[in-house]
Amino acid sequence: MRFRNGQNPISAASICLLLLTAGEAFSDPNITITGVTGTLGEGQTLSISGLGFGVKSPPAPVLWDDFEGHTVGSPIGNPVVGHYTRTGNTVYSQVDPYTGGRCTFSPIRATQSEPGLVADWIPNLALDGFASMKFKIISTYGDITPHNIKLIRLNTSDPDPTHGSPNLCVGKDRGYVNFNCQINNALDGMVYLSGFDSLPEPDDWNSISIWDHLGTPNVANGFAGRQIGGSVSQRSNIITQQSAAGFMGGLRAAYFCGYISRDGYDADLYLDDVYADTTLARVQIVGPDGGNHEMQIPVSWSSNSIQVAAHPGRYPPGTQVQLIVYDAENRASNPFTMTVGTGSTEPGPPGTPGQPIRQ
Repeated sequence: MRFRNGQNPISAASICLLLLTAGEAFSDPNITITGVTGTLGEGQTLSISGLGFGVKSPPAPVLWDDFEGHTVGSPIGNPVVGHYTRTGNTVYSQVDPYTGGRCTFSPIRATQSEPGLVADWIPNLALDGFASMKFKIISTYGDITPHNIKLIRLNTSDPDPTHGSPNLCVGKDRGYVNFNCQINNALDGMVYLSGFDSLPEPDDWNSISIWDHLGTPNVANGFAGRQIGGSVSQRSNIITQQSAAGFMGGLRAAYFCGYISRDGYDADLYLDDVYADTTLARVQIVGPDGGNHEMQIPVSWSSNSIQVAAHPGRYPPGTQVQLIVYDAENRASNPFTMTVGTGSTEPGPPGTPGQPIRQ
C-alpha cells in the first residue's frame, strides 16, 4: 500500500533546555503486542493487535518518502506523504539506493548550495517531534574535519519558515571529527547525548532517528533522544523554559542534512527513507542484533489495533526481526518476532519497567 498526495541563525526567542538526569528508552509492560497478521513484505498490510497502543491521529506521519517511481536527475517533488518546504539542489538518483531503485542526491561543492531536504509543520503546540532517515556522505575533495555538519535536526521557535532554532541536532562542529547529539538553546548553552566518533558507516548507508518532547514550560518533564542503528540513548527530566517571545514561536521543522559548510570540502550526499512526525507514536522493526531500524507506515491506529504498510528496508526475506510499537509517550511495547517475507512468529516477553529494550 502506498500513499501519494541553510543555515539556521539562533533566535533570541529560542526555547531553553536544562538537563537534570539521564535515562534510556524503556519498554512498558502495559503496551503489549498479542498478534500480527499479514506478510512482512514491501507495501503489504500488517494488522497488529494488542493493548495500550494509545492514540495517533491522524495515523499517517507528517512526512514519509522512499523516492520510488521518479525520473532520475529531476528535482525532488511531492513525497509519498506530506510535503517539503525546501529541496535545494536535491534530485532523484539511482546510484546505490538504500532500498528499491531510487534515493536522493545532493552535490556539496565549494560553491553556494543547499543540500538535503526540509519538512515543516506549523501547529504552535506541536510539542513532540520525530525525524528519521537513511543517509550516506561520500567525501570527494578535502577533509571533513574543519567543517560544520548538521546531519539531522528538529527545529523550534522561529516564524521564518526558512530558518528556525535547532532544538535537537546530530552534527559535527568545526575542527572536530566526532559527531554529537546536542540539545541547543540560545541562552544557556547545550546539553549532550552520547554521540559517535565518526560516521558509523563511512561511505555507506547509515540509519538515524531523533525525537524530542518539549514538555510543560518551567517543569522538568521534557526529554530527547536518538537512535543510531539499533543503539538508543535518551535524556530525561529536561526543563523547557518559556522565553520572553513566547513558548513555541510558530515553527516545528525537520531538517534532513540541511547544512554542511562548503569551503574547501566537496562531498556527495545521498538520502533515503525520510520520515517525520509530530507525535512519538510509531512502529519500527529492528534486527535481533540491534541492526538498522526500519520505519513502518501507519494507515490506521487505535488503542488495541494498528495497521501499517510494511517496509522491511534492507532486511532480506528469511531474516528474523523484531516489530515494536511506541506510544505517544515514547514507551515501547514488547518485541514481536517476525520473519521478513512471511507472517508473524510470536510475541517476545513483556517489557520490564526500568529496563532498556536494547542498549
